Amino acid sequence: MRQTLLLLFFLIFCVIVVKAQTGQEAFARIMDAQTRQPVSYATIQFENSDNGIIANEDGDFRIPYELVEQNIGLIISSIGYTTVRLQASRLQPNIVNSIFLNPKVEELEMVVLQSKKSNKISGNLEPTYIISRAISTIQNNYPTKPHSFLSYYRDYQMVNNSYYNLNEGILEVFDKGYNTVAYDAARTRAALYFYDLNDRFYVDSTLINATYGDSKTLDLDGNVSLETKIKNELELLNIHNPIRNFDRSTFSFIYELRSDFVVNHNFTLRRVVYEDDEPLFEITFVTKDSELTEYVGEGRIFISQNSYAIHRLDYQVYSNPNYSTFGTVNTSLSNTATQRKGSDRVVFFEVSVAYKRKGELMYPNYITFNNRFVLKGNDPFQINDMQLDPDSKAVLISFNKPLDPTTIGNMNNYRFKYKGSRLIVKSVEQKSDNELLVRMVNWDLGSSSEELKSEDFDIRIKRIRDMTGAKLNQSIKVTGYQFREIFTQEVFEQKEPEQGLKFVEKSKSLLNAPINQSTIDLEKYWVNSPLKKTED
Repeated sequence: MRQTLLLLFFLIFCVIVVKAQTGQEAFARIMDAQTRQPVSYATIQFENSDNGIIANEDGDFRIPYELVEQNIGLIISSIGYTTVRLQASRLQPNIVNSIFLNPKVEELEMVVLQSKKSNKISGNLEPTYIISRAISTIQNNYPTKPHSFLSYYRDYQMVNNSYYNLNEGILEVFDKGYNTVAYDAARTRAALYFYDLNDRFYVDSTLINATYGDSKTLDLDGNVSLETKIKNELELLNIHNPIRNFDRSTFSFIYELRSDFVVNHNFTLRRVVYEDDEPLFEITFVTKDSELTEYVGEGRIFISQNSYAIHRLDYQVYSNPNYSTFGTVNTSLSNTATQRKGSDRVVFFEVSVAYKRKGELMYPNYITFNNRFVLKGNDPFQINDMQLDPDSKAVLISFNKPLDPTTIGNMNNYRFKYKGSRLIVKSVEQKSDNELLVRMVNWDLGSSSEELKSEDFDIRIKRIRDMTGAKLNQSIKVTGYQFREIFTQEVFEQKEPEQGLKFVEKSKSLLNAPINQSTIDLEKYWVNSPLKKTED
């Protein structure tokens, strides 16, 4: 359910093998056969194998073309759709191959009718009963013995359609089992096999300092925060898994799933959907008295009709745009808050947790968590340096932050004078993320740059912005989102960690965590980097 920060037309994750990269790849996009809309986070399982990949939020994935040449089988599944099986040889090179999934749902009227007339849908259809039973049977449906899952992990900031500070890794999470204390340091541990900052994306230390550690402020006034000083983004992600942590407090307003979830929300049974032919109850919910409260929590949960296992839980907390300071709804207020996907609500954080059945038990499939942040600082967007090129009649201007390319093209935004005489701008070209090359029509500055002095120039530039939206020479005020995501690629049942394995210290940044020289074959696992640029 994680709602995106952007209205994206296209985004495909780059697939990078940790040790080797084959070059040519096959691309595909998974879409709803009826609406032609992307199917987010669909699972692509490799036939006759225990591992696979997960499509991105826009339904896109890519695989090395050598797997196409091997003609491996792909099993593509997602909640609410009929599972599709196809051979990789059907994927053509140099195009984005479309794969369509047909919806497989039963609307509420049909669910009630079948409950009365047949055995297909049976039992108590009261949503609070279904959820209470699902919570009470967690230890029956999830592994209680030691196990692990090997995953692709990433954390990053997203500001104005751009990725910042993208850290990526391959890691293995070792879990003692769901009958143990959740995420106790001695019982659930993570080992890194690869982790690095992806320098193909923007790096901004100001954003890092504003969104890590004890300054995780979700609004400008500091009224909404994550209430933690943990600097380890993986641990922060794990804390926000209310299914794994069913017996401890997680986040507003689920808190402790076992004791608070049902009490704090109103529920509606919507329909029955299917995953791999297994019928799931789809139940939506919202916090009680949400029309009168300043902050609202809402989401949906998918629960197996057969076993009452929770397959997925989506949740978001947002501000009520019509809430007044007197605790009543004010319908006359106009909303000027940050909008997400056309909504008039300010989303403070979002969580999506999905599990996938393996045999009789459920194992983590993916976890995504992001929170809003507001940054106000004293590091303005400004000019760093200027170099003159008399031969090309051009000025190379360097800035301290990446430029928004959509704001630089208007030549009327540039005014140059040399010793009081105006230079006419001919063209403006972005040479790198931080550099502009401005060519002049006239050039009466001599033939040697050494003869020129910066104090003889009067440069005025207006209306250009950096990639965070900041204007030139103005103080910073940025709204963005901090993401943490983990995507399981292989599950190992009843597995204990190897001797000598070094684990992540949960109180410290992942950047300081030890990297293990593993005996596992890392070429089987994928670092799914997004493309550097996104498109509106």
